[in-house]
Amino acid sequence: MYNRAMTRIRWVGIGLLVVAGLTVALLSPPYDPLAQAELVAMKVEPSTLPGMAQAMLREGLLIGLHNRGKAHGKSLSVVSESESTDVVVEVRSARLVQGELRWDERGLTGRLQAVCTVTEQGSGRSQTYDLQLLLQQGELRASLTPRRFWQFWKR
Repeated sequence: MYNRAMTRIRWVGIGLLVVAGLTVALLSPPYDPLAQAELVAMKVEPSTLPGMAQAMLREGLLIGLHNRGKAHGKSLSVVSESESTDVVVEVRSARLVQGELRWDERGLTGRLQAVCTVTEQGSGRSQTYDLQLLLQQGELRASLTPRRFWQFWKR
């Protein structure tokens, strides 16, 4: 009787440790190279996007970087040479959601999604970010968020 009770207590304890470990791993914030950065270089390669969408991508990336800097209480400066920067942001792929930018009675509208890689110059460590852009009535909103390690389906 005593052995069975101890075995149950051990399994419950092991189960609680596993649940606690998974909770910490899933809820901990991902590595963010932009948290310590001050100088950022952007690399936006020419893509199959139409000209207006490429301009939207560049401007949206600037807005997203500005918002990330504000979240960390900093002002990120974007420069052209990558040798003197803390991090390099490279757009790997971009696509228009719902196929196109359109002009209607509410103005210019469109959505764009891009995958970016942010690489620290000193360590070479990199993190994948998702850039979501929404253009409505001429106003561009951008969200640049790091991917968590367990989001394997987005690779």
